[in-house]
Amino acid sequence: MIALWASAAAAAAPSGSFAVMGQASALERPAWEAAGVAATFGQGLGDRVALELGLDAGAAGAGGLYSAGRLGWRIGGAADTAPRASAVLAYGVAWAGELRPTGAAALALDLGDHPTRSWRVQGGAISDGLRLAGLQLTVGIARRPAAPPPPPPPPPPPVEPPAAPTVQPLAISPDGAMVWLPHPWCRWMPVEGGVLETPPDLAGDPARVSAPGYRAESITLGDAAALSLDPVQPQGALVVVAHPGDRLRTGEAELAAGADGVAVVRAPSGRVEVEVVGSGRRATLVAAVSTDHVTWVRAPDPEPLVVRFAVGDARLDPASGERLRSFADAAGGAAFRVAGGASPEGDADANAALARERAATCADALRRAGIADDRITTLDLPQISDSADDPADARTCIVTPRAPKGRR
Repeated sequence: MIALWASAAAAAAPSGSFAVMGQASALERPAWEAAGVAATFGQGLGDRVALELGLDAGAAGAGGLYSAGRLGWRIGGAADTAPRASAVLAYGVAWAGELRPTGAAALALDLGDHPTRSWRVQGGAISDGLRLAGLQLTVGIARRPAAPPPPPPPPPPPVEPPAAPTVQPLAISPDGAMVWLPHPWCRWMPVEGGVLETPPDLAGDPARVSAPGYRAESITLGDAAALSLDPVQPQGALVVVAHPGDRLRTGEAELAAGADGVAVVRAPSGRVEVEVVGSGRRATLVAAVSTDHVTWVRAPDPEPLVVRFAVGDARLDPASGERLRSFADAAGGAAFRVAGGASPEGDADANAALARERAATCADALRRAGIADDRITTLDLPQISDSADDPADARTCIVTPRAPKGRR
């Protein structure tokens, strides 16, 4: 035990406590009934284990003296925050009228947030040899070792000095190209003999290389050793007069006609085909474009779609339904006005109701084909015509393309 105590003393900081002690006997022997003081002296062997010597001294119930010394273990009490609980197991000798072997088993609770001191309440049993001799309660102050400081952070890795910048020259084709440095430089860099010598302080900065007749390219200075600009085909302009809401396609380019129905297309010189889709029609326009010149071409005007119905019927036959779907597929961005009609035979009110029903049928067909409600206007003015040479010409619904809202 003494050798173990010595090795523990070299391993960790000491701890201890001082308390008032009260003891009640379970053997009906006044010598084990005592009140006095208790002290402990401990040496930590790890985070949660300490070797501890306990000493008790006080007045016994029979008018004599009581004292005890026990050596044992305290386990627990390593929590970082209060309360901290620990258990004690110890054995030694006691004077209770005579010298007797004695043991102790107790539980302790440390209260308080101080890093090294706390109030300790401890209660447990003591023995006379191996027999229960009584119960002991102590209240006092305990001292424990301070928590070890956190390890220092590792030193930062050594910072190597940056390597001296080296920028390879940039060979640029064609001759006569210019290099523009954007903000904050906003200046041109000279290209001498088709080679750009980039100063080291500009390495990594963006730049733009351009030359007349060639497509400009954006670069990062210092990233490449050679750059060759692609020549630009000679181009002209093609002005297409279409209808508001029309969509135009030429090659890979696609655009929409403006509010006035006009679109301007840039195209290489030569034969150009423009597909116009909108207002229920599809048309292909062919024109010849000259370099640096403007060519004007006009798309055919949109025409209304006339849908015919049988006598007294407002249902679409398959052919008329397909015509409406094709008309809607070529709508582009156009809106539509729908007006139903009827021939004058029979009752006038019935004919007006039939004309409205025919208009509603066509409007529903347009919606099913993908035309939004806000692009469909159904006129509540039945067209009852008695001037047609053939009454069948009055049994119709007329769908008229219109400019999109906001472009009339």
